[in-house]
Amino acid sequence: MPNCKYIYTLAYLLSVAACSSSDRTNGDATVSDAGSSGTSTGGKTSSGGSATVGGNASTGGSATVDGNASTGGSSVVATTCVINSTTYQGGDLNTNTNCSSCQPSKSADTWSLLDDGTSCSNGQVCHTGTCATGCWIDSKYYASGTSNPNNPCQSCQPSTATTTWADVVTSTKCVQALAAGSYHSCAIVVGGVQCWGRNNRGQLGNNSTTDSFIPVQVQGLTSGVTAISAGQIHTCAVVNGGVQCWGCNGDGRLGNNSTTDSLVPVQAQGITSGTTAIASGGAHTCALVNGGVQCWGYNANGQIGNACVTCRAPVQVQGITTGAAGVTAGDYFSCAAVAGAVRCWGQNNYGQLGNNSTTDSQTPVQVQGITSGATAVGAGNYHACALVNGGAQCWGNNDIGQLGNNLITDSQTPVQVQGITSGAKSIAGGGIHTCAQINGGIQCWGGNNDGQLGNNADSIGSTPPVQVYGLTSGASGLDAGDSHTCAVVNGSAKCWGDNYYGQLGNNSTNASEVPVSVSF
Repeated sequence: MPNCKYIYTLAYLLSVAACSSSDRTNGDATVSDAGSSGTSTGGKTSSGGSATVGGNASTGGSATVDGNASTGGSSVVATTCVINSTTYQGGDLNTNTNCSSCQPSKSADTWSLLDDGTSCSNGQVCHTGTCATGCWIDSKYYASGTSNPNNPCQSCQPSTATTTWADVVTSTKCVQALAAGSYHSCAIVVGGVQCWGRNNRGQLGNNSTTDSFIPVQVQGLTSGVTAISAGQIHTCAVVNGGVQCWGCNGDGRLGNNSTTDSLVPVQAQGITSGTTAIASGGAHTCALVNGGVQCWGYNANGQIGNACVTCRAPVQVQGITTGAAGVTAGDYFSCAAVAGAVRCWGQNNYGQLGNNSTTDSQTPVQVQGITSGATAVGAGNYHACALVNGGAQCWGNNDIGQLGNNLITDSQTPVQVQGITSGAKSIAGGGIHTCAQINGGIQCWGGNNDGQLGNNADSIGSTPPVQVYGLTSGASGLDAGDSHTCAVVNGSAKCWGDNYYGQLGNNSTNASEVPVSVSF
């Protein structure tokens, strides 16, 4: 269809020409004559003239057609489109297709195709001019189901979100949590458990006593696992709210009212639901069940928190029946975060109970100075730590700087970890070292005889925290073994430190002072 504005303007000029007795100059356009000084031909004006036909103007003139104008001979970017005789503003969507719009800079008379993730009315996004079932993330299109290249535990799920990654456990490499024992490690992968490293007592759970330098599947645990912990030579997991353990069963640390080792998972007696956290110590185990804490296993120093003599099945820790938010187990002691405070019990030879004493306790005692704000706890062989209002505090043995306060003096009460006063999300104690996750990065301190601090330094240790090499973001969990450390980083697993039994999981026995990827 012809443009009505063009016809109207041309008719007007013809009428002016017909009624005029002479050609007008200096600003009046004529059709009959062409030439200089204010005349126009084909709708183009010469110097000093103006015209409203054709929309093109020469020096000194101006023209306006379909919202386009020029002044002084230079063009102004169009702001509207005229499509099928209708004027649209820049950015207006084509209501017929959703994925095209008025983009005057590209075309002023046709719709321009969208490829920018604009939402369609049906929840899809625009890709190459059509509504596509996918996501538009970080200026790039991803088809539905595509995994996040930086995190295998996330993917494009349009039904959940079209502009951000959605958490979804589908990849066989999706690591959800890690546990580090003395010389073995385990991970929750797609709801199941895989372990690697030393296996002399069946702590890998694959019905074998053969060490493995790469992850092996724990027999029977392929789904439903939500938490895991590794002790000296045994392992436990929370499975559908219950607890299952495997490996060495000396003193009943597997919790099945027996002292017989098991190369595959067995059910901890009496705990079939309500468990949210698990902790494995040197020869005992504790679990957070329905807000309370239950423990079992070796109790020579009172680490079970209940004056039981034979503790081969779970028993209630005295005084902690509700309000517990976290639990940890050291070599011969235990701690829990309870209603913002921290309470510990068991061996106290280095002041690891934090109550300004070195006397063992068979029942929980209050850690001095931490009465509110505690959200997590972690324990090493003879020291303990807590996250308090986002900062880290530690107490107990400090002969190589595992308390992180730039000293090597033991402390019977909590001391502030240097430089970590906010942003900490998790903390873990190893044999003689400690690590914390801070704003997605990881820092470690204490002993470094096998590279367990991960800072690419050949040193005996560090009293203040040091940055783990390459891990400044993306970390979502960690755990510390006797002389090695592991972390979940963007949905994958990385470990560093001692690797004598293959506990780093990279199909090698070479120690590493920097994180290496676990070979799933």
